[in-house]
Amino acid sequence: MAKKSMIIKALREPKFMTRRVNRCKICGRPRGYMRDFQMCRICFRKLASKGLSRAGFEKVDITPSKLKLEIVKVLKNEGYVKNFKKIQLDGKNFIRLFLKYDEMENPIIHDIEKISTPGRRIYSGYKKMPRIKNGYGTIVVSTSAGVTTGKKATENKVGGELICSIW
Repeated sequence: MAKKSMIIKALREPKFMTRRVNRCKICGRPRGYMRDFQMCRICFRKLASKGLSRAGFEKVDITPSKLKLEIVKVLKNEGYVKNFKKIQLDGKNFIRLFLKYDEMENPIIHDIEKISTPGRRIYSGYKKMPRIKNGYGTIVVSTSAGVTTGKKATENKVGGELICSIW
């Protein structure tokens, strides 16, 4: 998050146009700015991931990795997605997710939030496993026994890295 003084300074009209600084309209971040959308790359990705289910997409293709495949399996077991399958388009592999909606055509996935990042790994023991939305949400944990939910990790008495929260 940018300092308020820097955001206010960027809003003023500069004496020379070369001194103008583009800042994200949401968080005020100056780096990774996308002029077409007037926001930084981080806010763009966050809004794009929320927008897929809100826009009524039936399916989403994501690039595969072992971790993503395990997370998708957890999402299916917990009832957040209808189904998934591995596909190949133009010689490239993808994981196709079929999103799930309720009777009123509202998405089942309200929000997915990344907890651990490559620069800041977050770990938790089984005794201090966090609860998401007072138990209504699900936390995905990478344990020594594989990728699982927070509840199952607590039952098996294993801790691990907190990957993301879903509700």
